[in-house]
Amino acid sequence: MGAVSDFLLSLAQSFVVLPLVTAFAAIDGFFPPVPSESVVISLASIYASAGEWGRLALLAGFAAAGAFAGDNIAYWIGHFFQPGKWRLFTSGKGHTAYAWATRQFRTRGAPLLFAARYVPVGRVAVNIVAGSIRFRYSQFVAIDALASLTWGVYGTALGVLGGSVAGDNPLIAIGVGMVVGVGVGAIVQKVVGTRLGMTGFQVDDDGAPGDRGGPPAAG
Repeated sequence: MGAVSDFLLSLAQSFVVLPLVTAFAAIDGFFPPVPSESVVISLASIYASAGEWGRLALLAGFAAAGAFAGDNIAYWIGHFFQPGKWRLFTSGKGHTAYAWATRQFRTRGAPLLFAARYVPVGRVAVNIVAGSIRFRYSQFVAIDALASLTWGVYGTALGVLGGSVAGDNPLIAIGVGMVVGVGVGAIVQKVVGTRLGMTGFQVDDDGAPGDRGGPPAAG
């Protein structure tokens, strides 16, 4: 157990880890199967258990930078292509998320952009829709910068909570951090989803958004 803990700590302290966090968070911005939250929480748990407080601040910053980059990539993908015709968004969960985001933009563009950062599939759909409807980019950047920063701090804080509870064992810290992350994350997603009408990404029975009034005007 001690050898495993030492290995995890040395791995977390490697100079390539934080850039990899940025890469994970960036990819997660347009490809949700990448578990960036889990990576941030796990590393934060290790740093907290080892008392690496300076690295925690760096972790939050690197995670936020990656999230911001990924969200912007998603925006420009939506801007230059026709995502509504992609297979990803024409059936199943991808379609319901895309239809929901398109509908919600008609009434709550800015709050939607901020809150959706905390919902893995939702944020991809929202940012792609923002680009596809030509939501004003300067406004998108300002909102997303704040959302990405708070997301980085949020994930790091969850890991700190787990690491603080677990003591100085990195392996246990990861386990406790992930349990805390899953529990708190589920609550946050539930609250955000309920407040924004995101629960279940509801669409009409024919698969089209409930509001059929044309796309919203750009930001």
